[in-house]
Amino acid sequence: MMSSHSVLRHCWRTLLRCLPWLLASCTLHAAMASPTEPATRVLRVGVYANAPKLFLSQDGQPSGILGDVLVAIAEQERWQLEPVSCEWQACLQALQSGRIDLMPDVALTEQRAQIFDFHNTPVLQSWSQIYRQKGVPINAIPDLRDKRIAVVAGSVQASFLGAMLNSFGISAQLIPVDSFEQGFERVAEGSVDAVAANRFFGDLQAQAYRLESTAIVFQPSQMYYATLKGQHPDVLATIDRYM
Repeated sequence: MMSSHSVLRHCWRTLLRCLPWLLASCTLHAAMASPTEPATRVLRVGVYANAPKLFLSQDGQPSGILGDVLVAIAEQERWQLEPVSCEWQACLQALQSGRIDLMPDVALTEQRAQIFDFHNTPVLQSWSQIYRQKGVPINAIPDLRDKRIAVVAGSVQASFLGAMLNSFGISAQLIPVDSFEQGFERVAEGSVDAVAANRFFGDLQAQAYRLESTAIVFQPSQMYYATLKGQHPDVLATIDRYM
């Protein structure tokens, strides 16, 4: 497994490569803001383990690409972030029930748009990919027939992959797990044949778990911060301003 310091270094390199305009914007705002002014807003933020996009840092703050972006915005807007650690499905349920105010790393879907609000400009572009145990002959979609594939419960990978397999008439067993990390562990130990994950997590963790990426790439998606519908429109408008 990679050390937390290695993950942090990787995240900062990715952030600098993908979002240089954000850092320039934050530098400009920092020159205009007073660091001694008190926080004006407390936001409970859901954080699940999905490095390098999102995870809790050693000091308990949101980190990773989306976490660091949010912390940078919060510093300039004088928001106080209260991280709430949760698994993915539990995070979405907490957002829907109002136990948290903001959830990073949410892909916009028609179903989610009925429950949550999103800002207009996406933070990241991503896609999903199948990762396999070395030696397992999975190279194309037909190779998934009768295979056991780990998917995070409630994730866009789970719903999209199921529909895609049905459209091809392929029977496969989708095994729900709580996190991408758990899915990779299941593949590494041999209890499943493959795992579906976003390419950020997969490319970072595949070597650590001795897994291989496959040519099965699907579901390009755009990632946002989300709030419960009708709540915190000013927060989303502020995020959009930085985006």
